[in-house]
Amino acid sequence: GLAQGSTFTREMSLAGLSAALTQDRVILGDPGIFSWSGGILDVPGQEELVYKSPEEENYYRYLGYAVELLHNEMGLFSLVGSPRYQYVGCVTVLKEVPGERRWEEIDFVLGKQIGSYYGAEIAVSDLDQDGVSDLVLIGAPYHYEPKWSGQVFVCRFNKVRYM
Repeated sequence: GLAQGSTFTREMSLAGLSAALTQDRVILGDPGIFSWSGGILDVPGQEELVYKSPEEENYYRYLGYAVELLHNEMGLFSLVGSPRYQYVGCVTVLKEVPGERRWEEIDFVLGKQIGSYYGAEIAVSDLDQDGVSDLVLIGAPYHYEPKWSGQVFVCRFNKVRYM
């Protein structure tokens, strides 16, 4: 018979496939952990898992394929790509819990086209150069239209709805 209830936790780890840096920390995307459902690692000097996909059965989500940090007056945010989430891809918005070494999910944005790999790349920009990141670029390299392929989605990051 088959073994019951086992999954790969860290055996398929791809820690560092994506990374985001600040002055005092490194955030690593790790899409291979937990049977490819993925997660992120916060490395303050030693490796520590700080967020993983809340849906245990969501294998092959690839959470952490892309990761980017955004800091503004509301705090520190991590934008995490999951290009295979429900076949259309997703970018999850995590907010650092003040005083704790963990992140909580506060929002997400779903892709619109199956197989587009929405969330495979994420970039942030300070459009008005005020020192606060307010623009998020989300790549979908396999997005297809009849005369072109690949697409970059532009989202504003604000206080009302995160993206």
